[in-house]
Amino acid sequence: TIEMREYPLCIGDNPSVSDPDGPPLQLCWEPDCELSIDIEEFEHYRNGSGEDCVARRRGEDLRLNSERRKYMALQSGHTHQEIASAVRQVNRDRRRR
Repeated sequence: TIEMREYPLCIGDNPSVSDPDGPPLQLCWEPDCELSIDIEEFEHYRNGSGEDCVARRRGEDLRLNSERRKYMALQSGHTHQEIASAVRQVNRDRRRR
């Protein structure tokens, strides 16, 4: 059995975010939900080729541009003001490095 957890997104504070126009995102500390799945079923979804399977992503597929990060922050319940404030703070921190 494999135990999985899903975590909500929070606005982060990492000044090394790749695109300075968007907010850094991170996982919040508390999970939204937990799930147990049989290892054989997990391997089917991870390695299979059917329409219900999820392809594994490479590093460059995991990078999010600033617009996508803004959208995800808004979808997670953050306001435009919170996002703008986080971007300003991260850019200040980046200049201090």
